[in-house]
Amino acid sequence: SIEALSLEDGSRMRILDANSSVAYSPTGDLLFWRDGSLYSQSFDMGRLAVDGEPIQVASDVGYTQNERAVFAVSNEGTLVYHQGPGVKQPASLEWYTREGEMISEAAPSAIYRETSLSPDGRRLAYTEGLTVWVRDLERGTTSRVTDDEEDHILPAWSPDGDWLAFTTNRTAGSEVRKKLASGLGEEELVVTLDHVGYARSWSSDGRYLALQVLGPGTEWDCWLYSIDDEELRPIVKTKFTDI
Repeated sequence: SIEALSLEDGSRMRILDANSSVAYSPTGDLLFWRDGSLYSQSFDMGRLAVDGEPIQVASDVGYTQNERAVFAVSNEGTLVYHQGPGVKQPASLEWYTREGEMISEAAPSAIYRETSLSPDGRRLAYTEGLTVWVRDLERGTTSRVTDDEEDHILPAWSPDGDWLAFTTNRTAGSEVRKKLASGLGEEELVVTLDHVGYARSWSSDGRYLALQVLGPGTEWDCWLYSIDDEELRPIVKTKFTDI
C-alpha cells in the first residue's frame, strides 16, 4: 500500500492500494504503477488524500529486478519512463535528449546493480559484481574505486563530488564507508550499523548521510547520521517499510 506522512505531526494515512514505487508531481498528482501501467491521480496535500479516479498515463511500463517501476518526474513536471516488460541485464547506459534521441553511449554493456550520477554530471558511479566503479563520461574511461574482496553497494556522491559513500554488509549488521571517488587512498569507516542498512544520500552541505536501516523485524526505517557529531538517529521509524 501507499501511505502519506505528515511532516508536521508525524501522522500517517493510507491513500492507495498498489504494490508500487510512487512519485509526487508538481502538477499536484501522484504517479504510481499498477498491473504494468503508470497512473496519475490528483492528490490533496492538505488532506493527505487522493481525489477523483486514477488516469492511465502510460502502458507497458518496465520494472527493475526488485519490482520497482522505472519512472521519474522532474521539478517541472516532465515524466520519463522505461517502456517494456522489464529492465533486463546486462544493459548499456546511454544519454538521450528530452525528445528521445540518443546522444551517445555513457557506459558499455555490463550488469549494473546501482548507478549514481556525480553532482556535476560528468562522472557515473556504479556497482558491477562486488565492486564500485567510476566512469568518466567525458573521457570514456573507467576506474575501480573498491576491491572485490567484499560486497560494496549503493555508491552515493558527496555534494562536492570528491567522495563516495557505500555500504558493506556484515554477518550481523552493515558498515557504511567512504573513499575518494578517484580510487586513491584507503576506505574510511563512517558508521557501523547493528542491523542491515544502506547509505542513500548526502545532505547538500555534506554534514549528514541519509540511511535506510532494517529494523528488528521486516520493516525498513529512515535514519540520519551526523558526520560532525557522529550521531545516528531515526527520523522515520514505524511498523511499515519506510523508504
